Amino acid sequence: MNNLLVVGFLAILSSTVSGFEFITEPEDVYVYAGETTTLECSFSNPEGAAYILNWYRGGASKDIESPLYPRYSYVDPDRETSYIYDIKIIDAQLEDDDDWFCEIDTASPPIRSGEATLSLAMPIQSAFFTKDNETDYQPGEDIDFLYNEEGIISCTTTNSNPPTDIKILKVGDDEYVVLPLEEAYITDGSTEKSYNTMVTATIEKVWKKRQRIFFNLPGRAFGRNV
Repeated sequence: MNNLLVVGFLAILSSTVSGFEFITEPEDVYVYAGETTTLECSFSNPEGAAYILNWYRGGASKDIESPLYPRYSYVDPDRETSYIYDIKIIDAQLEDDDDWFCEIDTASPPIRSGEATLSLAMPIQSAFFTKDNETDYQPGEDIDFLYNEEGIISCTTTNSNPPTDIKILKVGDDEYVVLPLEEAYITDGSTEKSYNTMVTATIEKVWKKRQRIFFNLPGRAFGRNV
């Protein structure tokens, strides 16, 4: 009889725990230092079972309401009944750059959401351009090629996160043509979690007096006459 009661209790408990289901889960996000972002976490609880919701950063539980984390807060004041535990992070800092997940702690093994990465985005600190690995050109300068000359040009950006997606384009008859890259390198920047990016492309013989080239970087484009 006691065994039947235990089995029955476990069946009810299993059914209650299985009623929890995530509706939204945190997703990967890039945010600039000092900006505000939100990580989502909501779930259904049709049985109204008891639970505790915890957020984790870098594998360690973070009490969102603790004075130790004044930049973190819950978005929904009625979260205990709405089951919406989205958090807002203000004045994003390097310490926030980590893997995050939320976890429903019940009488059974906890139920964990998917893991998301919050990355602190860093704008390009500087960009410069080189012809044949010799002369450096700053934004706004023309790159000089003689008539019927060909050569290799490169673009380098420093200390950005994520690494810069650089495209080198030239002006075609009626459109921009993306030049195939000969090489692409990503190395660590001089600041934590930043990257330097360098790409190179070949400029074929210049038959015109001027050939317009564009270095397309996220958020901006630099035009060059060659």
